[in-house]
Amino acid sequence: MLYALEGKVVEKRDVHVFLNVNGLVFDILVAPSFAEELIVGTVNFIYVSMVVFEESVVLYGFKTPEEREIFNYLIKLQGIGPNLVFRIMSALSVEELKECLEKGDVKRLSQIKGVGTKRAERIIFEAQGITMKTGERRVEESVRSKAISALVSLGLKEQDAISLVDKAIKSIGKPVNLEELIKAALGGGGENN
Repeated sequence: MLYALEGKVVEKRDVHVFLNVNGLVFDILVAPSFAEELIVGTVNFIYVSMVVFEESVVLYGFKTPEEREIFNYLIKLQGIGPNLVFRIMSALSVEELKECLEKGDVKRLSQIKGVGTKRAERIIFEAQGITMKTGERRVEESVRSKAISALVSLGLKEQDAISLVDKAIKSIGKPVNLEELIKAALGGGGENN
């Protein structure tokens, strides 16, 4: 199972990004906002989820592991296919989506093309596991992004900073403050992989 791909963007067409990974070119569907950030000719790291349909295999691409995790969770819900989940995640950021689910904001969710009121209600009802699962990570996410920014300002590449911070969070296993997280990331707090 693929988790992520790193390679050079060789072409973009709307939400399709073509990534050359050691001579193999993958067609990856990404949210419009993420597609805009990806520049042809640059090397990028994209988290992916592979979905096998009857007649094809589709790779959905994400900027963060959390986006990938939420996508994989939502596509398992009854009556919610990957294309609809992709449409929802293209319309809302992870924070906006989690807020919709936590607050039960049927109106906002139902405004996305193809969702409608009944399906929005079902998604909110069935997706309670996401908010419980990621509840303790709400504080962590803002601390995480600040820690990544701090490491980048110290001269690390963004992808390296993300990797170190995520490993540190995993090894600590509980919400932490910014100082603890930076120390853990720099001090090898995420080495136990």
